[in-house]
Amino acid sequence: MPANPYESPSSDPLGANTAAGRGVTPRVVSELVGTKPWVRMMAVLGFIGAGFMVLGGLGMSVAMMTQLGPAAIVFGVVYALMGLIYLFPAIKLWKYGTSILRLQYSSTTENLEEALTYQRGFWKLTGIMVIVGVALGLLVSVAMGIFGATMAMKGGVDIPLDEGAFDTSDFELDGD
Repeated sequence: MPANPYESPSSDPLGANTAAGRGVTPRVVSELVGTKPWVRMMAVLGFIGAGFMVLGGLGMSVAMMTQLGPAAIVFGVVYALMGLIYLFPAIKLWKYGTSILRLQYSSTTENLEEALTYQRGFWKLTGIMVIVGVALGLLVSVAMGIFGATMAMKGGVDIPLDEGAFDTSDFELDGD
């Protein structure tokens, strides 16, 4: 029923009155509300994981400083910074869950658009992080390959073997 009973009828084939911005179909709301607990769970796990990474990085810095000196703190600090970076997707998911909650009570297209905007932001950020991670992984792989080839050309690293560790008398060739 329209808000104004004296208003002329409008042609809305979907029956959601979406053109006026006053409603979203109940099925759309129901489907998004069904994802809200999972979205919240993933956001909370993201916060917890990021917190453990920050704490682990700080703990690693302290442990490495006592064992290896102040220059080794860099590894722990980088790990803690990675934990802080992982906070951003969790924040995006939390905002997405909050906007689903608003949509649940209002059913307006504005709240639907807000929810979809936060969801798009999450996937965009996640995609960028994956691309950067893959690129860094490839870069590190190439660098390790170059390092290994350089070490091989210089004669490698001298690894002392115990006497008798490699007994070749057990290996006989058929033609000998």
